[in-house]
Formats: sequence, C-alpha cells, structure tokens
Amino acid sequence: MAKKPEFALNEFYHLYNRGVEGRDIYIDIHDYRRAVVLLFLANKTARVDIDDYFQKGLTFLDLWDVQQQDPRVEIGVWCLMPNHFHIFVREIKDGGISEFMKIFSTAYSMYFNAKYKRQGRLTQGSYKAVHVNNDRYFQYLFSYIHLNPVKLIPGERAWKEEGIKNQDRVEKFLDTYAYSSFFDYKKGSPSRVESKILTNKNFPWKFGSIRSMEKDVLSWLSQKG
Repeated sequence: MAKKPEFALNEFYHLYNRGVEGRDIYIDIHDYRRAVVLLFLANKTARVDIDDYFQKGLTFLDLWDVQQQDPRVEIGVWCLMPNHFHIFVREIKDGGISEFMKIFSTAYSMYFNAKYKRQGRLTQGSYKAVHVNNDRYFQYLFSYIHLNPVKLIPGERAWKEEGIKNQDRVEKFLDTYAYSSFFDYKKGSPSRVESKILTNKNFPWKFGSIRSMEKDVLSWLSQKG
C-alpha cells in the first residue's frame, strides 16, 4: 500500500477512497445528500450534529446556513461516485487534512452503518492521498475527477479505453450530475447551496474563463487508451 505523503501547509493533495471490497457506499439520494453536506460541515471548527438539527425540525437546507469559520482545508474539486469519492484540497492549517478527513469519514460511516444495520469498516482502510505539485497534474486532476461520472452512463463505462460513443449524451449528463463540483464551475456563479463546499481561491487553475475550463475538461473525452 502506498504511504501517505507528509502533509504540508499550502500544498495540494488528491484524496480518495472506495468502499470495502468495492461495495457501494452511496446507495440512495439520502446517502448522497448526507455525504455532500458533510463535505461542507467537516471543514469547520465548530461541531455540528446533523441529527440534532433534524430533531429540532430543521432541514438539510438549514445545515448550509452554518457559518464558515476557520476552514481546515481549501476544497477545489470534489466528486462522489456510488462506490468511491475524490476530493482535491489544499492544506491551510496544520493537521487540517487529517482532521477534515477524520470527521468526514467517521461521520458518514456511522450514519451508513446505523441506516443499513451493519458493522465494521465502510471503506478500504484509511483514505489515500497524492501530493499534487505541478501545473499539468493540476489540470489533469480537475478533468479526471469531474469526468468520473461518465462511467455511470450506459454503454460508456469503458470510454477511456474505447472512446466516447455519444458525446452529446455525455455532456448533458455531466451538466446535470448533482454530486460533483463541475456544475458549480460550469455555471460560473454560486447558484446552488453545494457551491459553499468550494473554498478554492488559491487554486491556480489558469483556465482564463468558464468556457475554456469546459473545453479543457471535455477535450479529455476525445482521448483514449
């Protein structure tokens, strides 16, 4: 197993993990919604008890009103898939990544195990982390993470090896996939509450414009092998 890098302030890292034995970890819309709001809440120093909110008659939308205070990391990209997740972050506080991932992973695992009446690890051990330290890798990860959902489209699972079969269908699917940050970048404005997850002012994307970003991401669809 690859050893985690030593996290350093102001450095960038790709964080990911998948379900134990490849199992799905997000099964229905409620699971996705729980994980998405935890991405937001785990990046705060103040503890927020989601179930306590619900017991008070509040809703998921109310959770997004929790004020952002001293975030642990900057989140530049995120994507949830049925059996795994990807998060692209920058360390902005000593121990920030470790604390963020501990809260996110533990809180979601406890929710999932309670809901589905299971015990034990939900994911394949500790999360994985890769240090991102050059511009080309930055650009690649931005596209790679956001294009993960293409594999969910019937007939496109092997698109990387065989090429895209229906470009229009793929682009429309990506435009409406709710469980990634691509929508927030594409729209170019904070038009949904999930955009609050992103705290990426120091990410050197160098796209120039929203259209050039889309062009760069979609250009990877024409590559295979």
